[in-house]
Amino acid sequence: MSEQKNVVLFGRAGFGKSSIANMLVQRDIYQDNNAFTINDGARGETVNIYGYVSEMYQVFDTVGLGEPSSHDTTSHEEAVKKIRNYFSDCQVSLNYIFYVHKKGRITDEDIRMFKLFKKIFEWGKDNFIIIITHA
Repeated sequence: MSEQKNVVLFGRAGFGKSSIANMLVQRDIYQDNNAFTINDGARGETVNIYGYVSEMYQVFDTVGLGEPSSHDTTSHEEAVKKIRNYFSDCQVSLNYIFYVHKKGRITDEDIRMFKLFKKIFEWGKDNFIIIITHA
């Protein structure tokens, strides 16, 4: 039996973090009762940091970044604050830190998000993995 791996998913809203989280813990993206809530829209579904433990993984699905301020989503600034606070207090050693990016042109906003990702998780830079979705 292999050792349980601790994984965090980080990236812009709507790029597929929750779908990947479900694949890791359920071995499928869609089930009647997913471990992580997903939608098919461009707006992010995750408004907080959620964790789930399976036999193989402990997965943390983070708030999507890059959301504009509005009444029904977590703003970019609030998302960054939640992620920083959570992983500053969290005593979990992360085996993998996934940066999730949607296939397509890399914009200035994408570059800014990745720089932020590297800054938040600079202590784990040897554990970074970039995942390209919608490919």
